[in-house]
Amino acid sequence: QKINAMPSASSITLLALLILAETASTFIIGTKHSSNRLKAAFAKAWIIDPCAKLCAKAEFGVDDILKAPKWPEEWMFSEADLQRQDETDDGIFYSVPRFCYHVDEAAIAALTQYYEQEFPKYDNPAILDLCASHVSHFPENVTDYTGKRVALGMNEKELKENKQVDEYVVQDLNENPTLPFEDDSFDIVTNA
Repeated sequence: QKINAMPSASSITLLALLILAETASTFIIGTKHSSNRLKAAFAKAWIIDPCAKLCAKAEFGVDDILKAPKWPEEWMFSEADLQRQDETDDGIFYSVPRFCYHVDEAAIAALTQYYEQEFPKYDNPAILDLCASHVSHFPENVTDYTGKRVALGMNEKELKENKQVDEYVVQDLNENPTLPFEDDSFDIVTNA
């Protein structure tokens, strides 16, 4: 049966989740230690089953999915499945500054627009930008409605050039995953 209507928010969300499932399972199947069984189990347990239940609703969103996630009964990944393809020390890669953008202009615009909508919902929020570089993609007027803004990354030369933050911290979170801040130091944490 053909329906002449614009897609609903729920169908768009479902489509996005299915694309996510395919992308994630393709990533998993692309590793040298995985199998089709792993791909199918991942997609069914983490994406397809929860989405099928939500499709019965007229509208749903991310909050609905997070309310009652269905986790697999057994952990389906081996240690080998979770290994990186390149186990070289990240410090070597990040020792050379790269003053480039890692996403395209449309993604940057969407992210900045999202920040512009969300940051003002807090009263003078303190913001931590994790895995930061020379730019945090914050709105141009971010200083008008935020408190301190801190970038944490691995390359000091890049971090020094980030004009969207007040201060920066150089730290390899692989080597030391403990953040060097007191609890409740930040209202917002970004990682994009």
